[in-house]
Amino acid sequence: MDRGHMKKATATLIKRMTEDELFEVLDSVPLGREYVVDLDSICKIDGYCYIKKIPWNQREMIYVLEPPGWFPTELLDIKP
Repeated sequence: MDRGHMKKATATLIKRMTEDELFEVLDSVPLGREYVVDLDSICKIDGYCYIKKIPWNQREMIYVLEPPGWFPTELLDIKP
């Protein structure tokens, strides 16, 4: 994915766990924490829950720039 041309936005962490309980943010990360995200990166991604040892399919994710990584969009309030 080309990171040279990004559509940056601010996203706020609004909940710790996805509805299906397969993706969870650590308790040490406070609700309300703000992230810079790339709006152009939103896509569906397959993954795996290592705690429950089951895969998840086609979750909508967005790329967070710092710390770098992918987050489920359902955990974030995204402000373009």
